[in-house]
Amino acid sequence: MHHWTRRSILKAAGSGAVTGAGALTAPAATAAGTVNSPAEGSLEDPSDELTLFHNGSVLTMDRACPQASAVLVSGNKIRAVGGTELKTRVGRVARVIDLQGRMVLPGINDSHFHFAQYALTRPPLTVDLSGVTSIVELQARLQQAATARDGQPAEQKSWIKCFGLDVLLLSAAERQSLNRRDLDAVSARHPVSLREASSHITYINSRALSLAGITGGEDPGVVVDAAGEPTGVLNEAAQNLINSVEPPYTAADHYDALPRAFRALHELGLTSYTEPVLGPGMGSGTGLGPDTLRIYEELARSGQLPMRVDVQLAPVAQSGGRAEDFRRYLDEVWKPLQGIDARWLRVGAVKAFADGLDDPLNTGGDTAEERRQELIDIVRVVHERGFQLGIHVIGPQDTGIAVDAVSAAQRAVPRADPRHWLIHGYWIDQAALRRASRAGLGLNMQSSFFVRGELPTLPGRTLLPYRWALNAGVTTMTSSDAPVAAPDWREHLALVVSRRNLDGHQSAPEQQISLLDALHTYTSAPAWQNRAESWKGTITPGKAADLCVLDRNILTVDAERLPEINVNATMLDGRFVYEAF
Repeated sequence: MHHWTRRSILKAAGSGAVTGAGALTAPAATAAGTVNSPAEGSLEDPSDELTLFHNGSVLTMDRACPQASAVLVSGNKIRAVGGTELKTRVGRVARVIDLQGRMVLPGINDSHFHFAQYALTRPPLTVDLSGVTSIVELQARLQQAATARDGQPAEQKSWIKCFGLDVLLLSAAERQSLNRRDLDAVSARHPVSLREASSHITYINSRALSLAGITGGEDPGVVVDAAGEPTGVLNEAAQNLINSVEPPYTAADHYDALPRAFRALHELGLTSYTEPVLGPGMGSGTGLGPDTLRIYEELARSGQLPMRVDVQLAPVAQSGGRAEDFRRYLDEVWKPLQGIDARWLRVGAVKAFADGLDDPLNTGGDTAEERRQELIDIVRVVHERGFQLGIHVIGPQDTGIAVDAVSAAQRAVPRADPRHWLIHGYWIDQAALRRASRAGLGLNMQSSFFVRGELPTLPGRTLLPYRWALNAGVTTMTSSDAPVAAPDWREHLALVVSRRNLDGHQSAPEQQISLLDALHTYTSAPAWQNRAESWKGTITPGKAADLCVLDRNILTVDAERLPEINVNATMLDGRFVYEAF
């Protein structure tokens, strides 16, 4: 695989091959793999309004024509990419935008983003605890929420739901001590559920413990004190114990929260994302269940979905999945979407949960071999039914098993370009990456592991092995995993490129990749995951006019300062959905 560098692209820009008249005739790849050149003469299309961006830097992410200074949009498509000659070849333009040195990128595509859950876990529905650095500060925010709820008569409405606490921001002592009594001190009457930002821990107060009937013996994830009393700390699957009594988010909550969250994404330059888990396995009213997919359907049918959304189905829960459950759901329950434009809402993939850090595999079965065979069977079931498969893998042992399961399914039932991918894959080694490349597997990683502290290492393994993945020829995506982390692609690229986190630690610098390769993981590579590279992901004539305008040339910014770049505008399907020129 060719890896872009700042030097190579600037050299190309200076050669005349990608600016001026040369760019206008540069070949652009089509879906069939042939090349087309824009016709000479007038670029006017009388049926569409035209928008011309000029006098800036256009980073196309198209290797056939990587950089230009102008782009012409006609209706909802990119009409031409070039230089100063575009302005002279267009007579009637609805709008001419002088970029004044700004940069245009393809619309950003967050390829693993629990968007509906993110929307619901933002104020005012949920108390935001992001940035909290002490228990005292946490209690102050809870006190405000408790005071606001004191006038609500219905007990169901008095719940205080919180999200976003990063326990790593607390002192080591407070991190260990935080429990129900800290929550009781400010909210004894109102039940409180406080989900930590990673979604692996929920803290609840005594009132919530009582309502849920939790006594300490229900699940090993229920933390107890020396006397055997529950502390209010629920780890991993034990968090489900609160779901039966905590009031779920309603459809009205969704319709209230989604527009605010859509606007927030437009302000970040996002035009596409993948909902990585929606379905019956995740429960209703959580933002991850089948109810959310129905809401997406309604928005898409009414033309009110202001993002391009791909969905992964979740037929079963995160642990204990069995192939028979996948088969039954896909054969007997799932009904493909009808009459909806797949460029706005597409359901083409299924998610399987393969792992846990402590247990090699998270599938059904009593022994390691039974769980391994269950994963092989799950992959085979999904593969045979023509879906793409995204496999959640984190632990160092399960990744290789997942790769081998996909290879076995392809050998048994050959498919042309099945395009499955690994999700997370933080510990994948070089041998497994080479096998993944041969199997056509992609890899979707997130830098949320990277925000604080030094990254742990294992013999022969490195966390977030971007360089190894690209060297092996694996199509690699970067995503936020929001709401686990903020959906700000600039922050994630800064971490990936510099390998330096907020504490100043630089981990495994040999895994650094260039900024251009990193941008590829947020634009054209996610389009590959969406099976959409023929019509989005690069600034290429004929593709969708999904654009992100930055206030400066991103190639001139040091990696650690990428979050300082401002998004000045976002265009989706040829229309501005955000402007701050």
